[in-house]
Amino acid sequence: MNEIFWTIHLTSEYKDKIFRQNYRFLPKFRKEKADRIRSEEGKRVSILAGMMLWDSLNRHDLSWDDMVIRDDGKPEIKSGSYFFSLSHKQQGVLLAESESTRIGADIERVVDWNASLAARFFSEKENDLLNSLAHDPKKRSRLFFFLWTAKEAYGKMLGGGLKDGLKFDAAPYGKFVMEMESCETEEDLEVCTTFDYSEPPHEAVQCFNYDDKLYMYPIEFEKDGEHWAVTIVTEK
Repeated sequence: MNEIFWTIHLTSEYKDKIFRQNYRFLPKFRKEKADRIRSEEGKRVSILAGMMLWDSLNRHDLSWDDMVIRDDGKPEIKSGSYFFSLSHKQQGVLLAESESTRIGADIERVVDWNASLAARFFSEKENDLLNSLAHDPKKRSRLFFFLWTAKEAYGKMLGGGLKDGLKFDAAPYGKFVMEMESCETEEDLEVCTTFDYSEPPHEAVQCFNYDDKLYMYPIEFEKDGEHWAVTIVTEK
């Protein structure tokens, strides 16, 4: 199994001066990305993502100079010895990393599910799963965001983003996640659990075989009364 690591931080955990101090250490492309964002919270999220990536590069004896910007605007390491995926939603920022394989990751805050979005973009099987939980709105919302994060993560792993992810039928994954609550063995229950993420990065060892090509890592956590869903996808 590939060694996968992930880190999650929330902007609310940092004071404003931390963002001002660290902005100057970001490379030009990360500064420009933050500068284009109008909202103050959006800028903080972008700077935090850069801070987390910078820290990860240092841990792998890499620097910004080892990075190249592809034609589609996405950064990657020239040597191909380090792969990463950044994702953020509201105040939450996720960084997933691997030394051996392409990786995609997505984080979402679990709120009410979006019926119109599901009807427009989800597969028939995915919508069937969601409709089967009409009696349990909280569980249906949780499933919706696990399906959505799987699609986003898959698309980011391929490099095309959501346009590729929307072609990906995540229904088997969603069913798997929902069934975690009724698994019979502790070993199975460990696959999808709530993490204490106070001392990242964490090794993502809890995963399952989605098919003969993909590993899926479902992660969820709660912080300050908010529930978050995360999916990391890698090639085998």
